[in-house]
Amino acid sequence: MKDKKTRELSASITVEAALVVPIVLMVIFLMISLDFYVHDRAYYTLCAYETALTGNSFRRISEEEGERNAKETISLLRNAHRMPTELPDGTVRMEEETTEAIFSGSVYRLWGTGSWEYQVRGSVRRIQPEETIRKIRMAEKILP
Repeated sequence: MKDKKTRELSASITVEAALVVPIVLMVIFLMISLDFYVHDRAYYTLCAYETALTGNSFRRISEEEGERNAKETISLLRNAHRMPTELPDGTVRMEEETTEAIFSGSVYRLWGTGSWEYQVRGSVRRIQPEETIRKIRMAEKILP
């Protein structure tokens, strides 16, 4: 038979564990959910800039070519993602001076209800290198 002191110690450890274990598990699940959210947000920020750069590069050929390649890039990058989270919506917007890619999605929490929403944008300004090169060459001809 256990003595009285040993039984009290055993009971206090059980009570402390009953209070601490749920809190520790909640923190662990919160950290895992937060990791998924931060990873997805960073990954799709990279994808947005990659899509905008691709669209802007092919846009030099034609507007349709740029938009088609940007949409293909969105599809490829979304399907390459291997995290167990929801795939976001991706759109491309081509304006006069910029090409912009937008990803918006959510990461569901591992505990509780709801989700963490995110929206990331990648924007690239359209440049005309031939105009800049022409200006430089004209300046070189004028200046000795």
